[in-house]
Amino acid sequence: MLSARMVKILSALLAVLSLNAQGTENYEIKGQIQGLQEGEKVTISLVEPTGHHWVKRDSAIVRNGEFLLVGIVPEGPREYLMFFDHHPFLLDIIVNKGDRITIKSNQDLSDFHHNNINDYVTVNGSDYYTSWVHLAPAYWLYEKSIRNLKRAAQHLVDSIGFDGPKVDEYYQSIDLINQAFADEFFTTSPDQTHPESTIAFPMWAYTVYVNSNHASFVANAYAQLNPSMQNSYFGKMLNEYSKLCVGQPFPDFTLPTAEGKQLALKDVVSRSKVTLVHFWAAQSYMKKQLQDELRVFYKKYHDKGLNIVGFYSDKYPDEWKDLVQKEQYPWYNVSDSKGEEGMTAKVYREYLAPGQKIANTTNVLIDAQGKILAWDVYGTELQWYLWKFCGQ
Repeated sequence: MLSARMVKILSALLAVLSLNAQGTENYEIKGQIQGLQEGEKVTISLVEPTGHHWVKRDSAIVRNGEFLLVGIVPEGPREYLMFFDHHPFLLDIIVNKGDRITIKSNQDLSDFHHNNINDYVTVNGSDYYTSWVHLAPAYWLYEKSIRNLKRAAQHLVDSIGFDGPKVDEYYQSIDLINQAFADEFFTTSPDQTHPESTIAFPMWAYTVYVNSNHASFVANAYAQLNPSMQNSYFGKMLNEYSKLCVGQPFPDFTLPTAEGKQLALKDVVSRSKVTLVHFWAAQSYMKKQLQDELRVFYKKYHDKGLNIVGFYSDKYPDEWKDLVQKEQYPWYNVSDSKGEEGMTAKVYREYLAPGQKIANTTNVLIDAQGKILAWDVYGTELQWYLWKFCGQ
């Protein structure tokens, strides 16, 4: 019988042989970052975009100021985060199969002024990373502009209360920014618009989708990708997730209520000006805050055309029924009681993700035709939509 130590040695040998068998499929990252300690461990973790978390993949030890990471990229290109055991820094990097990447610092770690060290190192050997660097500033400017306008709208409401026409000016400005961004990056082929950035376009478009609350223009991005891009990891994800963009039909459901009756969403939508689907679980993040807010909006706008359907996303039917009875929600409540195997996860992508400890609470607003108006909408923005579609 082999000893435990021998089993570990053989396992390590098999791993090395596996890497060698892959040939150019494996990546190599050589790093030379001033200030790393001798013997310090460097770890690279794969970012899982669907769960907003990362999974440790490979590691290396610093020797004479250098380190060498070697591993396999699943369905490259993929995004990775690099961590350092004795320094509170991380490096965001894009890696593809067969990449031979070098990372060098322009100065010592002690001179770095923030934790993300991308600004302080040079990365060569990753075409996807270079392409991403071209595209990223456009997105950050877009995201910052939207965020600042929403903050300004909230500040107005905090100062004088909700004033529909005045708040409308801010959200009309957001619409104009969305249109300008779409015209620049999503109405023509990425090959024609920004050839230097083309290679990372599927990754970038998916990032825009996730961080812009399912912006409508992202739904056009997949159709403009060439076949190679469409078949990439992020191309496939973009195809799947863009079906949940603003302006797309919200996937229908017929599910039991807490009282045991069947409720068809399309029936609720057909007799409403707007319908809000409220995804939640017992331990949902912001559950109480958002549900308290919904009680106020439901009371004010229900008679003017608003309906709400609460969708319990966990898999504990007794808990769900007890909560519905305890909370006395005035709106409809449904559940498929399947948790991560249910519609919330498989269809709407809104279940508790691996690596997270608290589930999402998410509001999705649907118009009278069953199309998505807004995703993850609450607060002043939600009130603006209700004012716009249901009146004062």
